[in-house]
Formats: sequence, C-alpha cells, structure tokens
Amino acid sequence: MATNLQGNGGFSSLAVPLPGLLFSKNEYSKLTDALFDCERSTEVCSIGDESQLALSRKGITAGGERMSWLAVRQVCKILSAGLSASLSDLLGMKRPEATLASSRNIADPDEDFNVSEAAALYNLVLKKRFGRLFGCRYLKNTDTKVIESVVGGRYTRISNSDFLSIISSVLESCEPKYNFHSASVSGRKLCLTYSKEKSLHCGLTLGIKIINSEIGDSSIKTSIALIDSNGNTMTSSYDKLSRVSHSGRDLSNKVSKLIGDVIEKSASSTYSEEALSLKISEAGSRLLGFTGGNEDSSRFYRLIDFLNTKNGLTYSMAKRCISSTLTGNNSETHNFNMLDRSKLWPLKSAMSLVFSIMNESRINFADNFYLRDRFEKVAWGIFFNKLKIPTSDS
Repeated sequence: MATNLQGNGGFSSLAVPLPGLLFSKNEYSKLTDALFDCERSTEVCSIGDESQLALSRKGITAGGERMSWLAVRQVCKILSAGLSASLSDLLGMKRPEATLASSRNIADPDEDFNVSEAAALYNLVLKKRFGRLFGCRYLKNTDTKVIESVVGGRYTRISNSDFLSIISSVLESCEPKYNFHSASVSGRKLCLTYSKEKSLHCGLTLGIKIINSEIGDSSIKTSIALIDSNGNTMTSSYDKLSRVSHSGRDLSNKVSKLIGDVIEKSASSTYSEEALSLKISEAGSRLLGFTGGNEDSSRFYRLIDFLNTKNGLTYSMAKRCISSTLTGNNSETHNFNMLDRSKLWPLKSAMSLVFSIMNESRINFADNFYLRDRFEKVAWGIFFNKLKIPTSDS
C-alpha cells in the first residue's frame, strides 16, 4: 500500500514540512487518485498585499494559513539574500551539535532561539521589500490550509496529475516498452520510476526516472536508472539535455521530446547486457583496500571522508554506508567484533559499496528527494568509476 511519510519539521513552528507518499509498482491507480485529490484541493492566488504572507508569532498568516518551509525559503530568496540563513540561525536550526548539555546553556541558551523573533525579522523584510514580490503567486492547499510555494509570474505550472497523464501517453508509443515501477511524492515534487519488464541476467533492471515539480523548486528532469532485485536504484546525472524549465510555450511537446531522448539514450550500447555485466565485474575487482588488520581504522575514516567531504553525503550516513558495506547482513547492528574481519573485509569492493549506498538511500531517505537523489548519483558514479575511490597509499 502507499506509504505516508512526514517530513522533518526542524526545531520550530515558523513553518511546516510537506508530507510525502510512496507508491509501489502495484499502486499506480492509488497514485492517480492521490494526485487527483491533490489537484482538487489546489488554489493558486496572486500576491497583492503583504498581509497574505506576513506571519504571527505562532507562524500563522492573517488568513489562518501556515507556510511550508519551501514557501518561506522562496519568499526569502526573492526578498533579500541571506534572510533564510538568518531565520535559520534565530530558530536554532544551525545550532552546533557540539554545544550540548551544560555547555550549550552557556554558549547558546535556549531562550536565544524562538519563533517570535524570527517572525518579526521576516515580517520586517517583507514590509521593506514587498515590491519585489510583484507578479508572484502562491499555491495553497485548501484542505490543509498550507501555502506550499511561491512562484514567479513566468512560471508555467504543470500539475502532477496532468504530468502523469502526459508521461503515460508518451511511454505507450515508445520502444522499448517501459512499465511503471514506483513513485514518490515529496510535497509537490513527483518522482516517477519506470523499468523494463525483464531484468538483465546481471541482476540489474534498466529503467528511467522522470521528475516534475508543481511549485518552482525543480525543472522537469529525466535520468537513466539501474534497479537491483530489492528495488534500490542508482541514477545518472542530469545534463543540459535532460531537463526542461517550467516556462515558454508548447511545454507538453518539450516534455514528450525529453522522454523520447532519455529512452533513446537508454538503448545505447553503454547499457547493454554485456556492458553492464562487465561494469559489475570491474566494480567487483576494485577492492576497498581493507586488510583485516589494525590499519583498517584509518582506511575506514578515509572512505567516510571520500563520501562525506568529496561527494556530499552527510557524515553520519557516509559512516553508515561504509559500516553496512563491511557488515553485510548485519548492517542493523554494525557489530564489527562479531565478524571475521581478516577474511571478510579484504574482499569488500566498490560493488559492495554501491549496493550499500543504494540500500541505505532507499531505507533512510525515501521521504527526502534531495538526499536520496544525491545518494543514487554517488552510487552511479562509483559503479561507472567516474568517482574514483582513493587508493590506500594516496
């Protein structure tokens, strides 16, 4: 059944997170129903007065609506550079994790962080710079009474419900055939995954990913996906030819061409059975450099640094990915002492790490498009050896 996912609300109530939904390959009809219901409750309004967006000390507008974090960030970006960062600081969202317990009360007392002061700063800048919002519109969910986004006058909105219909129509006429595999809805961002009916003998299934946002936080994008037997994915990067902005005329035809282009690209020899089998073999031969001895500790943290500082994964998740790579089926406990390190660790390869990143991405970031997207692209880069794992002596 469709999985309901609530986003992280942060440390304050100035704004609210947007919920998410996941749909499996057997839930296409539920997806269409959910998108239809979402469109039914959508209202787009012109911004003509600052009171429409001003917030009380409890983060509520004069009309009784809440604002999403995305909407607040979009308003801040239009009004003044650095405003969003200042609000985050006043709300304690950038509070250093190191300042804990008694030391935190001295360096950053709790009373220094509150919604009232953040709302006051936001309202002050809104009043001073309101003219910069001329021509903008906001999108509101009439069921939840949440202002979900603020977009410019040139933005052409394609509802996710209409977008799904366009994609389904285009794919029906394309060769080779791709079937619906899964979907995620994160706020108003729709991520669709389609796959070929049969998996390759190498254990991977070729697919495509298609992304739309109704609310101005992303262009329409496509990428090639490789899916393992557990439904985990890694995806190619978005180049200039794999995206279309929400502006201009004849947007539907532009989307149709975009889909045709990614399908044509997926049919290249790069993604043939032979080529992917060779890539799996090559990734399996690139060992991670563990020896099973005491020197593995420094290697462990070197690989964490590779995923964290070099490729943008969070430190905690980079550590989890390396840990689960080493522990395999014991990834929930990460109990290194129970493993025969001298026999198991030296065998761990780039392919082991790729599968670990793909799995951790699905398990931990199903409701966070940006983080999951980042993880899937790191896995892709390692698999195709575009992201070079540092050698033990480098």
